[in-house]
Amino acid sequence: MISTEKQRILEELKAQIGAIGPMLSRAQAPLPTGLPALDAEIKGWPVPGLTEISGQAGSGRIKLCLPSLARLSLQHRIGIVDPLHQIYPPGWSDVRLENLLLIRPPLERAAWSAEQLARSGCFALVGLLDPPRLGRTAARLAHACEHGSCALLIWTTEGDVRTPAKLRIQLLNRKQNGLLIRLVKEGKELWI
Repeated sequence: MISTEKQRILEELKAQIGAIGPMLSRAQAPLPTGLPALDAEIKGWPVPGLTEISGQAGSGRIKLCLPSLARLSLQHRIGIVDPLHQIYPPGWSDVRLENLLLIRPPLERAAWSAEQLARSGCFALVGLLDPPRLGRTAARLAHACEHGSCALLIWTTEGDVRTPAKLRIQLLNRKQNGLLIRLVKEGKELWI
């Protein structure tokens, strides 16, 4: 039997979780990237699932995701972990900032922070920018996005084949009218 004090605490926690927002359903379609050519190839960001986007700083790693972030922020919460303070959200003109949670933890807590956001079930998409080598933490991140039923994007300068990503995107260089990227999805390479 639960004591009245414990029951009161449980009710308060339920109310606080309810105020954050409804848990996302487990069975979800991929989230559109907002880029028709990319969506035609990958059908969107895997949900639940981990996507690794690699490329040098300034290569367009985050710009590639801005249409999706803007669209998602209209109705859902987005969490971004930026331990190196590289992101300036007011520059993201189409993203509803009231639905964006930006966390800037110390570098050694970045992956843990992303794991907590993904596991919570309160975010449609979680982004992790330039984490240190993930090693075994990558498997925990993949499990967290499965548990929380969200898309998890890891923006990194160097891809890591040991990361259990459902999708890998490598930005190779800029073309005059866009980006040259290499996609690896379920072992299949595509160039767009």
